[in-house]
Amino acid sequence: MPITATVDANFIDLTGVSTTGYAQFTLISPTNQTTLIVTSTGLVAPRSYKTTTGASFSVSVIGNDQISDSGGNVNTYYSVGCFDVNNNLISSGTYLFQSGSSYNLLTAVPITPAPVFPNPNLVNINTLATSNLTANAFTTQAINTTLYADQFPGATADIQINSAIAALGSNGGVVDCSGYGATTQSIATSIIVPSNVWLRGNLATKFQPAANNGCFIIQPNGRISGFWVDTANLTANTLSASIFTLTGGTYKDGELTLLADLLITATNQLTANGAAILFDTTSGGSGPIAFVSTKRIRINGMGIGIFLRTSGSEWINGCHFEDIEISSAPVGYVLDAGGSIGIGGNLFSNCSFEAGTITINVNANIGIFMEGSGPILYNTFANIDIWDSTTPIENINAAAAGNYFFGRIDGTVSDSTGANNYVNLLTSTMQLNSLSIDGLSIPGIYNSTGTRQTIAHVVVDMTTLSSGTKTITLTGASVFSSSSSYTCVAIDETAANPVKVTQTSGSSITFTGTGTDVIRYICVGN
Repeated sequence: MPITATVDANFIDLTGVSTTGYAQFTLISPTNQTTLIVTSTGLVAPRSYKTTTGASFSVSVIGNDQISDSGGNVNTYYSVGCFDVNNNLISSGTYLFQSGSSYNLLTAVPITPAPVFPNPNLVNINTLATSNLTANAFTTQAINTTLYADQFPGATADIQINSAIAALGSNGGVVDCSGYGATTQSIATSIIVPSNVWLRGNLATKFQPAANNGCFIIQPNGRISGFWVDTANLTANTLSASIFTLTGGTYKDGELTLLADLLITATNQLTANGAAILFDTTSGGSGPIAFVSTKRIRINGMGIGIFLRTSGSEWINGCHFEDIEISSAPVGYVLDAGGSIGIGGNLFSNCSFEAGTITINVNANIGIFMEGSGPILYNTFANIDIWDSTTPIENINAAAAGNYFFGRIDGTVSDSTGANNYVNLLTSTMQLNSLSIDGLSIPGIYNSTGTRQTIAHVVVDMTTLSSGTKTITLTGASVFSSSSSYTCVAIDETAANPVKVTQTSGSSITFTGTGTDVIRYICVGN
């Protein structure tokens, strides 16, 4: 008598064209016991199986009627998830497969809802003495639509969590990971958080990437909160992958994609250019990233703290970043715009960056860095705090304009275009691309090539010549950076006599004219 069932399926897209993917089979125990036995052979039944990636698959799995646990219970079932090549969940369901039978997932009837069996570890409260309440463990795999990942089969947490997510199916729900407690868990395969799933962690649990691999992929309308990821187990500066990633989907309004209460400690991964949090439209290439909420984040280390990257016709727009602190990373916040639309209209509030001591990266100890060739427009950084940085904000993107930065900023801003706006509470200075007050427009200052002079100011005054000459020494805020960083012009107020202007340095100007004539002058520059 055969002990296996045959299961097959073809992968096609919504237009009926053949595509590629894979399936993950997970054998679920009725009583949450880790050892399941093939009754006819006495061998241990495999708990998980992944098909190869292709346009179709046909596999043999042990029939549920051939499997029992050590207590003789035979009500096992399979959770089956189908994924595309980008690890996006296509469909999922729970099934009973009878030995000797064949099933096609297109026509196979799933168990609806998935069965939740009595757990032998559950305590009968009616017969339990009050004195025993703290001595007995209360464990279960599911309560309503909340599944407890540590109660699912798998040798490692990533397998257990992915199995729990697959068991939720398309209706979604909560996968609770708090049961791991104050332990260290390894992630070798990225945990994918699909739409309508909320993955909840416990900040007492330390999750670590097993190698140079990412840990969590949050798909549109997925939520993740309460996770601590640490990299102390890895060789220094080998993690080029990103820990939390959003990519390969359309993140849009009318949804709530959420990252909250996350802790990343990675002070040994400063030069491999991996990001703690990556918003990337280049890897997936199937849609923009918009209206995502990211809040209450603490990042200590990594090559990049928060990395926003676009290409082609995709964009990152309207996302909210709130209460974020990044320290010791070479670069805090990176906006890298490629393509025609780029990065725009994102809101950063109450965000901070503390520079570390690293000096070997090209972009080292920079709080906010704007690069690429695509537009970076009208992003707002409000109530920011950047300290211990020589170059707190740097822009090398010629298409970056209209971005606004307000807060306490250590160091000197470097902006290649001068088309962005800065208000520094530390120095009580403003650098504005343009300003209009009660209808009065104050323009920026540009050279002949259209390059705006940053942190420019104007000095206007009068002086009287003595024996045809007078040297003015500028002091305080009137001083310019060098003799060539400004231009001074003068006119003779007394008579139509010529006046020569000599800019000796950024603080010294000599006027040469006639006798004791009165000279009026104006100097503009930085």
